[in-house]
Parts: sequence; C-alpha cells; structure tokens
Amino acid sequence: MTAGALLNPEAFHNIPDKPAIPSKMSGDIVILVFHEEGEVLSTPGHEVPKSPSLFVSADGLTKAGPRVRYTIDLTTASGVVVLIHPDSDIVQLELNFFTIKNPVLDETK
Repeated sequence: MTAGALLNPEAFHNIPDKPAIPSKMSGDIVILVFHEEGEVLSTPGHEVPKSPSLFVSADGLTKAGPRVRYTIDLTTASGVVVLIHPDSDIVQLELNFFTIKNPVLDETK
C-alpha cells in the first residue's frame, strides 16, 4: 500500500477509511494476566470451551512449569485470546468464561 500511495497518490486518497460494507463478524480480544507470582502448576483456564464455529486464536502460556511475575503491562501478560464469530451473543458467552466464570486462569505456587 505504501508503494501505491507514492506511485499514485490520487488513487490512494480514494481508498475509503473503513470498509464499504458492515462487518459480518463479531469479536473480542482477551488479555490474560497473572495475579500471582511463582511457578505455574497448571493452566486450567487455557482450555477454552469452544462454541460451534467459533474461531479462537490463543497465544501465550499453555503449559505448567515456568516461573512468572505479576502482570503489570502488556509485555508481562500471560497471553492473548481472540474470539471471532458471526453471532455477537456467542462471542459474549465465551467472553463471560474469561471474565466471570473463570477469574483464575493459571494456578501458581
């Protein structure tokens, strides 16, 4: 896109700032945090219950073993989970798993 902007500035300025059609998907991003310091004993919260056709992308700690510190910013977060589905109610249901039903995603000692 940068080359196009330099080679044809007029065409570049005609590109809309946002998609011309509304998105047909709903989604949310969950940042996983550590509330305790220590060695990770288990990661029960990383076993995400997936609804049918829900896209889940999870990046971060997925096994026991490493020593961790409190999450104080995005660089010290446990991981990131991306939830995407056409039905916003399904996304909200899965989001509730992280925020209401499972406040402790990692067990430490």
